[in-house]
Amino acid sequence: MPWSAATAPRQHALTPKLAFELGPHGITVNALTPSLTLPDRLLPHREKRSREGQEAESQAHPLGRVATPEDQAGSICFLGSSEVDFVNRVTIDRDGRQ
Repeated sequence: MPWSAATAPRQHALTPKLAFELGPHGITVNALTPSLTLPDRLLPHREKRSREGQEAESQAHPLGRVATPEDQAGSICFLGSSEVDFVNRVTIDRDGRQ
C-alpha cells in the first residue's frame, strides 16, 4: 500500500484488523510506514531546488535528512523474512522520529 501522511492512520487501523481476520488462516499482517524517501531517480530534481529549500526539507525531519531507499530496505527485508513468522499486527514507523 503506498504511504502518505493521509494514509498512515488508515494503515495503522487496517493492519490489526486484517491480522485479526487473517490470523486463523495462518496469514500474518505487518506494515511499514516510511517517511519521505528520496530515491536516486529523484536526486536531479532535488538538486535543482535552492540550497535553502533542500535544507528546509531535511530539517523538517528530526534526524536532519531525507530518508534513502537503504533506510527503508532493512525493515522491508525483515518483514519479508522468516524471522517474523510469529510477528503479527506490527506497524513499523520508519520516519526518522525520535
